[in-house]
Amino acid sequence: IMLTVVIKVLTLPLTHKSFKSMKEMQAIQPLLRALRIQYKDNPKNLQSEMYSAWPFFRALVNNAEMSLVKADLGIAALYSNLVPERALAQTIFDRIREEYDRTREAVLAITGQSELMSTQTVIQRSVQRRNPYVDPLNYIQVEMLRRLRALPEAEREGMEAESLREVIVLTINGIASGLKNTG
Repeated sequence: IMLTVVIKVLTLPLTHKSFKSMKEMQAIQPLLRALRIQYKDNPKNLQSEMYSAWPFFRALVNNAEMSLVKADLGIAALYSNLVPERALAQTIFDRIREEYDRTREAVLAITGQSELMSTQTVIQRSVQRRNPYVDPLNYIQVEMLRRLRALPEAEREGMEAESLREVIVLTINGIASGLKNTG
């Protein structure tokens, strides 16, 4: 019984915080209903309204936009080429490309931009400037992965494989650093 009391006392702040958060969500429900009714025939305008009025939604869309601008489908295709089963690789890569295109169009519609990061020219230029330095690391990584996979099974734990893995780790760290995130 004492353990139960201690656990309840320790989790009380969390319970209070959850209750407060739930109450805040309930408080905005009438606003959400009103917005749904107002924009029933045009959900894109609803998203644009949410983008301009709600900091959380704006941050969510801006983070998606940042990820899209950093993504390079040409580089992604090189990694896709490493998959031995070509039909499977193409199917998955086509889905990724379609989702990228859909997401890009949605972000542009919500933000009212014609180009990703067009209102954030410093970030846009930063990404454009660092790509020529990050891209070669991707090319090296793809080649090292290709070489590692081409090794006979018996040699995959040998010195050559270890050297290839070291280069792969270095390229992972370099790419993550260049993209300014975890990769």
